[in-house]
Amino acid sequence: MYDDYWYEFYLDFALDSSSMVMVDSFRFEQGDAYQELPDSNTTAFEYRTRLDGEYNNADTSMSVTYHDAYRFTGINTDEITVNGTSIAEQEGNISQVEVSFGFSCELSDIVFLTQDINYEGDNYPVSGTAVVEVEIYTSDQIDDIPAMNISWTLTVTFNENGYHARLESDENYWEWDETWGPV
Repeated sequence: MYDDYWYEFYLDFALDSSSMVMVDSFRFEQGDAYQELPDSNTTAFEYRTRLDGEYNNADTSMSVTYHDAYRFTGINTDEITVNGTSIAEQEGNISQVEVSFGFSCELSDIVFLTQDINYEGDNYPVSGTAVVEVEIYTSDQIDDIPAMNISWTLTVTFNENGYHARLESDENYWEWDETWGPV
């Protein structure tokens, strides 16, 4: 489907124990105007996804939500910049045990050199920050897996030579630096 310069793909299905609805969409820009089709004047690309699903059987019920929203700017220039977020949430019950899972990822000003994307070099970001957060909760033990309430955050800051990473969980943290090498 094509609506207001968005190309949209829609999927909806239901079975006895599960259902899912998914919408996938993208559009192109040239400066401040949207384009029907990309060309050599395209300056930006936007991408969005949304998925909602449910699963139910005798001892398990789960609901899932997932969505992305990303914007790629600098198309047809020397640098492409990526900004956006991904979010996933899952919650429900497994054999009377409450469970939940949360995930988010935010990309801020992640820059790639176009020549590297075109396979002329190593395809690494040269700047920007990525932040990933995860939360896992179970109210009781499931089989051999103990009850848990865990959260952690990973922050990665990119530069031309590599990246700096910091992983945090409660009061604990780990930090490290990595230098880019040949692919």
